[in-house]
Parts: sequence; structure tokens; C-alpha cells
Amino acid sequence: MTALLFQKGRSLIILFVILISWLFIWNHLNIEFAGKILSFFFQVEKSSFLFFFLSSFLLLTFSLTLLFLWKLFFREISFLKTHNKMIFFLYGLPLLIFFLSFILSPDVPPEEVFLTQFSFFALSFSQDIFAFGILQSILEKIVCDIWATVLTTTMFFIGHTGFFPPGIFILLYVFGFFLFGFLRYKTKNIYALNIVCLLYTSPSPRDRG
Repeated sequence: MTALLFQKGRSLIILFVILISWLFIWNHLNIEFAGKILSFFFQVEKSSFLFFFLSSFLLLTFSLTLLFLWKLFFREISFLKTHNKMIFFLYGLPLLIFFLSFILSPDVPPEEVFLTQFSFFALSFSQDIFAFGILQSILEKIVCDIWATVLTTTMFFIGHTGFFPPGIFILLYVFGFFLFGFLRYKTKNIYALNIVCLLYTSPSPRDRG
């Protein structure tokens, strides 16, 4: 009995340390922090789409490095595996919505269209890798899959505090986060939730123009 309580207590401590450490890194894994690093190498105006592109590219590089290390230590990346190859065609949906919005605004330069879309894809994929990929996979080694999903979704929600729209629109974000967690739990990979995330965050010309 004592050994069981000790084991559970140790698991809770490990779980707490993992969540706090993840949240600390998450709070620095953002455009602002990436921009500070970029400022040492480039002189780019922070309000420009080029700054957003470079920062997103840096975050994507960080996430891909994490994937490399994950593969090195665990030999496989289960959250990037899928038997349903048709899921990749669904990435055309956020692409279509994005480009249609810019076609309706011909005053936006084509290079800004491309770089902005790449930036949102890079940022979204980086965040989903770090949360529903890396964090959830670690948690699944400590607790059951359902609790890992609940904890990851909760941390993803906390990590976005301060970025929610005002008023009743926050309910759309709450529903979105719930949907992300549900899709991750059901599909065992991050593709479906990443597509939904892109549909939620696909920019309009007003966002970047």
C-alpha cells in the first residue's frame, strides 16, 4: 500500500514538473521571442509580414528539431503516422479559403500572400507538434490516453490565454480546443486537428494587409 502511494505520488510530481516545464517553454515559443532572436541577425520592422514569416520559420525549425530528437530517442513518431493518406488532401481547404480571400483583395502583393500563408501553416504546425504531438505523447506514457488528451487540451487552452476574442466569440475558441483534443484522441495523430486549427486561424487580407 505504501509503495503504491509512493508510486502515485512520484507520478503526480513528474506530471506536475512536465506540465510546468512545458508551459514555461510554450510562453517563450512565440512570435515575440523569435523576433528577439531575429533582431540579432536582421533589421526587420516588427509590423511587417516578413518579420512574421521569419519568426514562424524559426519556430518551425525549433519544432522540427524536437521531432528529430524525439525520433532519436524513441525510434518512431507515432503522432505523425496515419493510414488514411486522403487526410492530406484536406489541407487544400484552408489553402483554398486563404487564397480566395486574397483574390477578392487584389491590392495585396502576391509575395505577401505566399509568405503569410506559409507563416500561418508553419506557426500552426509548430504549435500542434509541441502540444498535441510532443506533450501528449509524453503524458500518454504516464497517464491513460483520455487523461493525456484532457491535460494537453487544457494546457493548450491556458497557453492561448490573452489571445481570445472578446465577448461571446470566446465560445468558438473553447469549442475549437475541445475539438482539437477529440480529433487527437480519435485519430492518434495531429493532421485532422491541424487542418481544423488552420481553418480557425486562416488569415484574411485585413489581418496581414
